[in-house]
Amino acid sequence: MMRLAILAAAGLLGGCTLGGNLEISDPDGKPIDGWEEVEPDPDPDTPVDLNNIVAERELDVARVTLHRLNRAEYNNTVRDLLGDTTAPADNFPDDDFGYGFNNIADVLSLSPLHIEMYASTAEALVATALEGGAIASTNQRFEAETVGSAVGSASGSEWNLFSNGVVETVVNFPVAGEYTFRASMRQQAAGPADALSSLTLNGVALQTFTVTATTLTTYEVTANVGAGGQAVGVTFENDYYDAAIPADRNLLIDWFEVSGPVGATGEPSPQRALILTCEDDTPACSSEVIQGFGTRAWRRPLTDEEVTRLTQFVDLAKAEGLGWEDGIRLALEAMLVSPHFLFRVELDEDLDLETAHPISNYELASRLSYFLWSTMPDTELMELAAAGTLQEEATLRAQVTRLLDDPRSVAMVDNFATQWLFIDVIRDFEPDYALFPDFDEELREAMRTETRMFFEGLLDADAPVAELLLANYTFLNTRLADHYGLAAPAGAAFARTPVTTAERRGLLGHGGLLSSLSFSTRTSPVRRGAWVLGNLLCSHPPPPPPGVENLPVETTTGETLREQMERHSNDPACSACHKLMDPIGFGMENYDAIGAWRDTDNAQPVDASGVLPDGTSFTGAAELAPILAADPKFTRCVSEKMMTYGLGRGVERYDEPQLELLLEELGADFGFRDLITEIVLSPAFRMRRGGELPTN
Repeated sequence: MMRLAILAAAGLLGGCTLGGNLEISDPDGKPIDGWEEVEPDPDPDTPVDLNNIVAERELDVARVTLHRLNRAEYNNTVRDLLGDTTAPADNFPDDDFGYGFNNIADVLSLSPLHIEMYASTAEALVATALEGGAIASTNQRFEAETVGSAVGSASGSEWNLFSNGVVETVVNFPVAGEYTFRASMRQQAAGPADALSSLTLNGVALQTFTVTATTLTTYEVTANVGAGGQAVGVTFENDYYDAAIPADRNLLIDWFEVSGPVGATGEPSPQRALILTCEDDTPACSSEVIQGFGTRAWRRPLTDEEVTRLTQFVDLAKAEGLGWEDGIRLALEAMLVSPHFLFRVELDEDLDLETAHPISNYELASRLSYFLWSTMPDTELMELAAAGTLQEEATLRAQVTRLLDDPRSVAMVDNFATQWLFIDVIRDFEPDYALFPDFDEELREAMRTETRMFFEGLLDADAPVAELLLANYTFLNTRLADHYGLAAPAGAAFARTPVTTAERRGLLGHGGLLSSLSFSTRTSPVRRGAWVLGNLLCSHPPPPPPGVENLPVETTTGETLREQMERHSNDPACSACHKLMDPIGFGMENYDAIGAWRDTDNAQPVDASGVLPDGTSFTGAAELAPILAADPKFTRCVSEKMMTYGLGRGVERYDEPQLELLLEELGADFGFRDLITEIVLSPAFRMRRGGELPTN
């Protein structure tokens, strides 16, 4: 009953309606906590009259949809609010995508499963924040021959996995936190490869290791784990046996262990002191704790009525025979399941008001921090909002610079670039080992790292947007340099490395992108061409007509893929779209399905020439890239993608005048930081209106 009371008071049970006047009421029709309108902070004193800009330019800033925190935003917010680094939202339902991103408010729905998980997670988060530091770090070791497995047998003090299998046991994690997993193991070598083993949590690999040693060696990985009993295991994944030689590859495990929470000292959690600024059982103390935590959690000050309602949880707890702190915990949990925490709420007294007007300073602080950090505003942003000065142009420019210089701006890589540039798609790519034996997990991760560091470098340096396609450098380690046939940087770590061959300049030469846009057995000029059109030029090709058969994934012996595709695209039903996509894709045919350079395909010379619809001809990606970079559609598309992500909504036809204004302000050769700054300064980012959307 206590948990139901929390959900009801937070506005997630009862007569909930998302829409209309955005009011949530209990079964009796009375408004309940989480949805009453809040007095806006004072109008900003700014030298820029946004209303005049909108009127003179005939701009439409559109209306605002309630924006639920997506999984990344939830994880980052509880990290900064409560010090929790376990990424609990990774277990929530997947976020839907719209316009290429998973932070689009219109598609971030709320399901019953979300509500259930929000409630249980809030309870765990509060308990960990107030108790988590009080437990000391411990080490739990398990002897493999004692744990045993359905596969293999004991061999002295080791367990011999002589076939693919797992040695696994349930481990109790006393609190959520960071834990280190270790295993002592060795291989019995046989065949062309070394043994592969993973340390697993609930059947999911935390990290996969190549076990090269034939004497016992310790392997370890550190990961964030939730509280409770969970299965920890050590797997053997690539058994090999050849009776003719004979040869038998096995994995022998001595022990495995779990240590943590990492850094736990047995002292009270520092979060406790931050949350419980007083601990005396008085109404004044209850109000102080709730207002302090609530201001951070809801990203604006609580009203007196909200504080009064939340302090009633203390009375509720006492009525149930519990203490003051139990009541405070219930209030904290209620705030974490409130729409004011789970959503970025922006409300007006008149929701039908069609006149564009600036959002409040607190709402602007949230828009800014979730754009650049994917998390809640920090103390400085909140102080500027409280002072009513955040809307000032000079202040906003300074804050954009500060936020981008902060390590939390890695969220622009994690959440914007990763989705736009398909950086993480490589994780799902499984090339045919028989055709591409050089591809392994080390190469996969190196490809991800290259593009991540490349974009991060462009952002840090405010490099011209065109450098995304034209940069004469990249970020390599020895493994990736060997794959590309380039000189490796000094040392084993990734480093910015000059590119001495034009074929590897810019994004189109990145192995991760090229692999992600391939099939397991061959390249896909259609995928590559369609991706360039859609993600770099915003000229998405239409889907294929119904009933049109795709080209087989397997290639035909004796023909190049291009020859097969040209025959396929001669079909009148296919030719219109293929004329747009195929020339671009053919320009990247010198890169095979794992992004390695090749001169032949099926023993025939690769033809990487192409002719674009406007008659421009080129050969290879080295000639294609500058053509794309010089196309006005490229810089416009980059701006549209960034604006879509920053606003959390699609850029529609009624936004065209605003996009034109933004590009006019930027001028030529602008950088990513310039682009971000102008988006933040734009009326679309700083204003809103109610009413209906325009129809054209």
